[in-house]
Formats: sequence, C-alpha cells, structure tokens
Amino acid sequence: MLLDRWQTYWSWLFYGTLLVAAGVAVADVESNDRRAAIVVLAASLAAWYWHAVVRDGRFTLGAG
Repeated sequence: MLLDRWQTYWSWLFYGTLLVAAGVAVADVESNDRRAAIVVLAASLAAWYWHAVVRDGRFTLGAG
C-alpha cells in the first residue's frame, strides 16, 4: 500500500536526520559528559520513535 511505503520512507528519514544531528552535536562539543548526554538522548528518542510509530503505528500517516 502507498501509505505503508511512505511511512517506511518517513521512518528512514527520521532515523537518518537523527543520526546526522547527533553526529554533528557530538563532534561539536568538548566535554565527554555532554557527548554522553547527546548519545543517550538520541538513543532514547530513537527508541521512543520505534516503539510509538514503527511498532505500534500510533502516529501513522493514515491515523486521524
């Protein structure tokens, strides 16, 4: 189905953008504590997105 394909594209776009943003943020800071915080926050956001959007489908394109 077309909506399923778009949902897959949006999920990959989310993860790619999150990876790039986290990579730039980690490369930009000098403190190891900030790097760890950035990585933990990015991993938490990725886990939430997978659980809420990819697995459960609560926020899909066809919802609402």
